Amino acid sequence: MSRKLPFSVLARSGWEDGYSGSDISVHTPLMKGWRSQRFCTYPQELVLQLGGLFHVQQLQLLSHEYLITGQIELLVGGRRLGHISLSSNEKSSFRQRELKSIHLDIICSEIKLLLHHNHINQLNLFNQVLVHFYCTLCDETLAGWIGSY
Repeated sequence: MSRKLPFSVLARSGWEDGYSGSDISVHTPLMKGWRSQRFCTYPQELVLQLGGLFHVQQLQLLSHEYLITGQIELLVGGRRLGHISLSSNEKSSFRQRELKSIHLDIICSEIKLLLHHNHINQLNLFNQVLVHFYCTLCDETLAGWIGSY
């Protein structure tokens, strides 16, 4: 049976004041998420720490309307699992957010995300990216399982 999984941000390249990602797994209208520093260097790195060893089946993320990364690379245990690309959002005049669902079949306790380059647009004056939230769906904890990918 799949369920939402609580997690925290274990490490990150940096962040803008007030956007450290401490609320990244909280799903409320008031949450801020994680935002890169102004004029940062890419790729930016986020490491999500799960509450134990889990069989992760899906990872979801919601992009910002205009502080959008062009590509996100996914790694577990140093192994590259793949990448996703996000739309520049020009067609909606930067009024919509993009929800991405990444289907996985991996046993892990941490997930590393590399956010490559931002989409350049007239609203993103400081070349930043912002991730509103992630939601990991998984099987039950693998208590007693030794090793991970």
